Amino acid sequence: MDTSLIQKYSDELYNELITRTAIDPLTDRAQPVFISSARAARLVASPGRRLDLLSVRWLLATSWNDSERILSSSPARFRRARTFHSLVLFENLRALPRAFLVPASGARAATREEPWAALDDPAFDPERSVLLEGGDGPSAKTAAGAGPGRVVAIEDGGERVDVRVEVAEPSVLVLADAWYPGWEVEVDGRAARLLRANAAFRAVVLPAGARSVSFLYRPLSFRLGAALSLAALAVVLGALVFGRATSARAPRPSAGRASRSPRSGAS
Repeated sequence: MDTSLIQKYSDELYNELITRTAIDPLTDRAQPVFISSARAARLVASPGRRLDLLSVRWLLATSWNDSERILSSSPARFRRARTFHSLVLFENLRALPRAFLVPASGARAATREEPWAALDDPAFDPERSVLLEGGDGPSAKTAAGAGPGRVVAIEDGGERVDVRVEVAEPSVLVLADAWYPGWEVEVDGRAARLLRANAAFRAVVLPAGARSVSFLYRPLSFRLGAALSLAALAVVLGALVFGRATSARAPRPSAGRASRSPRSGAS
């Protein structure tokens, strides 16, 4: 199979997707994901929500293998969106948005291994339940309300992700980006506890109200580098100040000693 030809077709299909299909930047990651026959078979057979939690909405299959036929066999979950030559774009109808709110009443603390079994359980609903690692999470006595609220906007800056939300009741904001050491979170400009949600993602507990949440990447190496830079700057500034002070205190030769006439020196 000519992989360069597949890449060419995928690029053209991607352009078609961007220009002719309505993409909501708040909920969609427009880049489609290529899948093989084996992966398509696993997706159709799996009752779990792992793919949905990854916020993968677009799947690219082909008639050159069995991936198109396999995904077509599950129309309730994978909808045929566009066809381009031998490539077919499928929409994952159960895909979750990149950022979403879960009622705090559905959150519970979990160990490192617990979530993996839950994610394969068809009864697990990630829009109503979330497993948290890294803290006690919200109180289990939190009463359920009409709904957690909504995500208003997301701004991605690489090492910073800003999310604006309107929280109707105490909730957990889940961001479908990988949890990794060095990431921190601030809520309304104040440091908050970053939790690991559903084994792999970032999350933070939010009280009700309009909130501004910032996920920031500040690894230890960055902090050490910044501290060393500040220390070096302090040393340089200290040396300059000390040098000037020493020069100011040093005795200067008098004008009489400095200027001796040639005639007096000769006598």
